[in-house]
Amino acid sequence: MIAVDAFSSDVIPVHLLTAECGDVYRRRLAPGGLQLVHISNRSMNLERVARGLAEHLGWKAVLFFSGQKDETGESTWRWVIITSNTGFLQQHRIADAGVGCSCACVPTSHFPRGCA
Repeated sequence: MIAVDAFSSDVIPVHLLTAECGDVYRRRLAPGGLQLVHISNRSMNLERVARGLAEHLGWKAVLFFSGQKDETGESTWRWVIITSNTGFLQQHRIADAGVGCSCACVPTSHFPRGCA
């Protein structure tokens, strides 16, 4: 597994989401491994970029997010799981995952196409 958590500030290291970097991730991951990309950001919507990375790799991507919890002060967080391992996505029923929060998952086919 590779987790990329570098996008929450106003300065985005976009080189970590390029096709070339995606190829490096693919070489470093074990077959069927997971790439997790934390795309929460106040200034920029990175869903389209993450979808493009998954499409470049020929892999599936699932957007995994939580809702904001005003009572606890927790902000919304958004991660994308990118993997060639469709069995993992089906076996572990990612869409039904409950990690102690109210979360939802959206396959890349449902990512907004017009976000930048």
